[in-house]
Amino acid sequence: MIGNRIAFQLLCFLFLALVYILLVNLLIAMMGDTYTRIAEIKNEWMRQWARTVLITERGIPPKERLRQQNLYSERMATGEKALVLKQTMSVSIIRIYAQLELFRANSLLDHRLNSLRRSRISSR
Repeated sequence: MIGNRIAFQLLCFLFLALVYILLVNLLIAMMGDTYTRIAEIKNEWMRQWARTVLITERGIPPKERLRQQNLYSERMATGEKALVLKQTMSVSIIRIYAQLELFRANSLLDHRLNSLRRSRISSR
């Protein structure tokens, strides 16, 4: 009887240890899969951008495409062309953005004032 009890406890311990190891392994696998999916999503915008650029460039005649590529690419130390994205904003674009921000701020203020008025009316 005591031998059966010890055998049962030993088997129970082995079973729980095996289950614990399998669950930890499953957790590691799930975390790896999640990391892979997130990494793919992060790089998706780059693929879409490259696809858009290729489609646009294929619609331009080869001589014009080469001329335009020379405008927006810079030479590396090896002499090869490298794509350098530059973000420049003219004064007129900056003014447009400033006007948009003012419009957003005004519309947000109007929305808040209207909600305050409605809450005062409903509380009466």
